[in-house]
Amino acid sequence: MNKQRSLLLAGIPDVTWDALMSELSEVREAEIADLTHPNVTDSARAHAAGSVHAIMAMRDHLSNLREEGKKAIYGNENDSAG
Repeated sequence: MNKQRSLLLAGIPDVTWDALMSELSEVREAEIADLTHPNVTDSARAHAAGSVHAIMAMRDHLSNLREEGKKAIYGNENDSAG
């Protein structure tokens, strides 16, 4: 199943992938802002910390799957992908 996902992710054009990663970064930054806001409760702060961790783990996992897919398609030459 991971191989199918990695091949699917490898087929996403770079411009679309970059936009997706940018959106995830913006969500992460909003959650980080909640961590540092003085009026946020401890419960909300804990939720924001968990969200930041989950977003980063998801980004890393998807990026790794995409790289595996690119290697399966193009070998070690990733510059062939678009």
